[in-house]
Amino acid sequence: MNIKIRKALKEDQKYLEALFNTVVEFAFLQEGLVDMSNAIFDEIHEKYNHLKEYYDSNGEIRTFYVAEIEDQIVGTAEICPVSELINSCTENKLASLYELASVFVFPEYHGNGIASKLISVVIEDLKSRGEEMFCLDSGYATAQKIWVKKFGEPQYIVKNYWGEGADHYIWHISL
Repeated sequence: MNIKIRKALKEDQKYLEALFNTVVEFAFLQEGLVDMSNAIFDEIHEKYNHLKEYYDSNGEIRTFYVAEIEDQIVGTAEICPVSELINSCTENKLASLYELASVFVFPEYHGNGIASKLISVVIEDLKSRGEEMFCLDSGYATAQKIWVKKFGEPQYIVKNYWGEGADHYIWHISL
């Protein structure tokens, strides 16, 4: 499987929006959060807004990478300033870092190393900017298990952030 990683182009917008729709809905379903249509809508539209900000700023504020197989977009990853959520949960201790956000891969392509390739490119981008650390967060239990396997235990766990038994994890990772 030949996976090509590149920065997102304006003409990718509709494909990335379809990716956001599919992956966010899949994540909520996988987590058993089926009666949360407003939260799904909000999260999808937040991703749309992030993509718009990327295009409008010519990549100065956010950077989106896409993964392609045979010229079809199958995944994306975003680099951005640390979110307000991370800042509020860490008392701004990570505010100067970049965040690895929105690592999304179409469900039918899971397990093919696409997310790992995207993360490798993001790490190289951050190193080229002179960064020594980055952070990421997750409130999805399924994703948390993947991130723990990849990056170890999180440095911050905000207990019951999303409700009883639904913690929020935050990592800061050295490059």
